[in-house]
Amino acid sequence: MKKRASVIFVFVVAVGISPAFAGGLLLPKEREALEAHGVSFDIHALEDYVSVLKGGSIHKDTWTGRFDFVVDVDLEKANVLKGGLIHVDIMNAHGGLKPTVDMIGDIQTVNNIEAPRTTRLYEVWYQQTFMDSKLSMKAGLHDLNSDFAASDNGGLYINSAFGITPSIFANTTPSIYPLNTLGAMVKYAPDKSFDFMAGVYDGDPGNPDENIHNTNITLKAKQLLTIVEGAFHYAAPVSGGLEGTIKLTGWYNSGDVADVAALDENGDAVMHDDNYGGHMIIDQMLYKEAEGQGLSAFYMGGFAPQQRNQIISHQAGGLNYTGLIPNRDKDIAGIALTNVFFSKKLRESTGQDKAEAAYELTYRFEINENIHVQPDFQYVKRPNGDDNIKNASVFMLRSDIQF
Repeated sequence: MKKRASVIFVFVVAVGISPAFAGGLLLPKEREALEAHGVSFDIHALEDYVSVLKGGSIHKDTWTGRFDFVVDVDLEKANVLKGGLIHVDIMNAHGGLKPTVDMIGDIQTVNNIEAPRTTRLYEVWYQQTFMDSKLSMKAGLHDLNSDFAASDNGGLYINSAFGITPSIFANTTPSIYPLNTLGAMVKYAPDKSFDFMAGVYDGDPGNPDENIHNTNITLKAKQLLTIVEGAFHYAAPVSGGLEGTIKLTGWYNSGDVADVAALDENGDAVMHDDNYGGHMIIDQMLYKEAEGQGLSAFYMGGFAPQQRNQIISHQAGGLNYTGLIPNRDKDIAGIALTNVFFSKKLRESTGQDKAEAAYELTYRFEINENIHVQPDFQYVKRPNGDDNIKNASVFMLRSDIQF
């Protein structure tokens, strides 16, 4: 209790202090000189205090952390190649117990930076743009969720299910945090209203506990993950125009996948030749108080066939308000629900419950442009559909620093 109180005290003090990095970035002169030649770098740290207050498998406090060192080389600014960009991200994951794996046992993952503790090569890719940036191509070691299946409003939340639907990350093996794999994608945005993307990735990134630094990079051409997405951006003709986006995503993994329950005459799992699913995202501004302020809503829905997948449906949604508190115009308050439904065939063989739900209440304080602090409460109901695991109440406190 003393430890928890001290963490909350530090948070309260931090919110009240003057900006620690007024003016923004470390080494401003050195950065300016490098950027003139097309080279920029970013140092980003996330540190989370996590406490399972009640339920789950154990009641303990822990912490998780993620540190990224990112370098971008703009080849056009460097007078090498018009429209070319090289991106490198070296990531370190650290901390104590893993909240989902060691403390709760949920499937949606309450903490989106939970990962095996190591330093790894996270992203290395090259991007080339054409036609005044209407067309772009990207290839290399790439996190597909940085482009595909992402809700702008869902990015506020710490539960992983609001970042990328569990109907993708729990059912197949996508190139996402913490272990990316080789892939290539193309994006075409003919105007501000529409954009279309398609990508092909290694369908088996491997085990992050074995390929600990992600230097063992191979392409398994026999198993590929293909993903396509179309987005429509619009302004609803009310209140001067309320911005919205609708995205439709489809994915296909060409690798063999075991049936969730069926066995053959030898007692081995029946195999299917492939796997697939779909996803929808809606982000919609509901009320605009001022530019950059107001109430927004989002919806995420995913599906996959029950014979091949543990999760057959994912439904999530929430409300975000930017500038809810007077004179705190860039703070964001949010409340959201995410729910996954398990395959009926699987439940009949395992006795699993029908669904797992997670509720999240969060508030992101902006200290300045580079420092944010975010207290977060989650309640996980029926973790992994397992009646032997108690519903979990979780408190987290995130510090987000961009040096």
